[in-house]
Amino acid sequence: MKTYLSTQPVWLKPTPQIRALDDKSIVIADEGSRTPAHLRVTDADPHSRDAGMCSVIAWQASMSPMDGKWADVGSPTPTSQAHQWERYLTEDALPLVHQNKEDPEYGDLLLEVPSKD
Repeated sequence: MKTYLSTQPVWLKPTPQIRALDDKSIVIADEGSRTPAHLRVTDADPHSRDAGMCSVIAWQASMSPMDGKWADVGSPTPTSQAHQWERYLTEDALPLVHQNKEDPEYGDLLLEVPSKD
C-alpha cells in the first residue's frame, strides 16, 4: 500500500525538482478536505546515517481561539495557543504534486492524495 504523507521524516535523494519545492505553497487534498500549507526542503544531519539526503515537509501554523480574551498587541502569542501541523511527503507523493490551477490563491501547488479505497 502506498503512503503519501508521514508524521516521521522521510529521507529522499535530493534532485533539482525536489529542491525547487522549497518555500512553495501547496494545497493538500485528502479525503474531502483541502489543507493549505507551505513546503520546506531540509537536509539530513551530515553526521547521520541519512547524510546527503533531504526531506520535504508540508507545514501549516495555526492559532487556537482566544476564548474572547484580548491579548496585548505588543506581547508575543502564548505558545499554548500556537500550533503547527506538519507532514513529510513520501516518494510516492512527489509525482502527484502539480501546479494548482483550481485555486492558486491558496497554494502554488496541489497534491491530490488518492483515496484509500
